[in-house]
Amino acid sequence: MPSALPPDEDDELAEGCYINGRWMQGGLAPWHPTDDTRVQESLTAAGLESTDLLLELGCGDGKICCAAAKVFGCRAVGVELDEAMVQVACSRLADFPERLQALVEIRHGDLLDKAALWTEDPPTCVTMALMPDHYDKLEPLLEGYVSAGVKLIVFHWELKGEHWKQRLVRDGNGWWLYHQPLETRGLRC
Repeated sequence: MPSALPPDEDDELAEGCYINGRWMQGGLAPWHPTDDTRVQESLTAAGLESTDLLLELGCGDGKICCAAAKVFGCRAVGVELDEAMVQVACSRLADFPERLQALVEIRHGDLLDKAALWTEDPPTCVTMALMPDHYDKLEPLLEGYVSAGVKLIVFHWELKGEHWKQRLVRDGNGWWLYHQPLETRGLRC
C-alpha cells in the first residue's frame, strides 16, 4: 500500500506523485477529472469510429474510455497504476449496458511496463492526461505510437519540441491532438 509520505530523497517528485492524498511510487500524475466538454471535443476531433481502439494512458475514473464506447461505439482499454482508481473506473463501467461494457477493458498496470499496454490489435488513438514533468519517460512510447500513425490526444499540458509542433493537427481548450501524416511516415506510392 502506498505511503502517505513521499520518499525521503532530494528529488522526491521524480519517481512518483500524490494520488488521492497518498504518495504513489511510480505515479505519473495525480488524478484530476477531465471535463466532459474536453473529452467530447477531443474524441470528436480525432474522428473516432466503431472500428477504432482507444488506449488511455492513466485512465483514472475511466471517463474517457467509457465516452469512447458510448458515443463512438469503439473499443477502449484504460491502464491505471492506482488500484483505487481502477475500482472507481470499473464501478463506472458497471453502470453501462452490457453491450458497452464489452467494448471497454480497465487494467491495473504501470505505463512504463510494455506488457501493461499490450493489446491484441494496435491502438488507433491514445489519450493521456499526465504531468509534463514525466513526459521524458513517455517520449519513446509516444514517439512509437505517433510514428505508426496513431492519433495522440494530450490533456492539460501540450507536448513540447519542434517535432511535436509539426504533428499538432488540432487543439482545443486544454487538449492537443497530434498525428503524423501518412506521407511523412516513410511510405511512398
